[in-house]
Formats: sequence, structure tokens, C-alpha cells
Amino acid sequence: METLHPNLIRYAYDGRVHHWLVIESLAAGASHINRIYRYKKDGLSKARADGDWEKYVFLYVRPYRLDAMFKAPMKHLRKTPSEFWKLVGRVWIDTENAHQHPKKWRQLWGSRLKAGGRACRRKKYASLTLCLNK
Repeated sequence: METLHPNLIRYAYDGRVHHWLVIESLAAGASHINRIYRYKKDGLSKARADGDWEKYVFLYVRPYRLDAMFKAPMKHLRKTPSEFWKLVGRVWIDTENAHQHPKKWRQLWGSRLKAGGRACRRKKYASLTLCLNK
């Protein structure tokens, strides 16, 4: 019988594994959990090598995708504002816990890009627009 991957053991508690790549019930079995973990670890390496930052971010489980945005090479993403903002938008739309990380979201929205844009929040409508810095 396979045991839980050593990198996941400290994330196993209350009958679950709660890791940034795998959130799963221990009842699913160590083999299944390890397979998911290895698949995602390999996927992260490949996405990083290929510069596929959307794939990189979305390999993380939903509660940790904002953290993944900060782990992705922001220097590359900021050189391509349209890719950067598309990814920020996809992570924002998919998030379920934005209320837990308001400072990180503000930091991301306030990112200065090579093209001189940053996100601006319209207070009246609580929507985001692209502002140009002059």
C-alpha cells in the first residue's frame, strides 16, 4: 500500500490533505493523492519552462491561485500587459476568497506595467478599468 508523498505529510490533518496543489480527502487514498500531486508538480515545471503562466497559475488549487500569481515571473508578465490583465481577470473571476486577501488584490491591481497601465477601481460601480499613467 502506497503512503502519502513526503512533501504532503505535513499538510495532512482532519482527514484531508490541504496543500496548494492538492486539496483532497484522505479517504481518496494516498495513491490517488500522490498521482495528482506528481502530475501538478510536473505540470508546473513544464509550464515554467514553456512560459505558460496561465497554466502555471491554474495548476494551483483555487484558494492558492492568487499566491501563484505572485510566484509566477511577474517581470515577464508585466512586459505583456494584455496577457497579465487577462490572467488577473481569470483568477479574479474564479476566486472564492477575495475577501481574505484584500491587500494582495490591491497590490496586483496597482501593478505598473511596461505599457504604463495599471488597474483602477471605480468606487461608484466597484468595477475595474485600465488607467494610463502619464
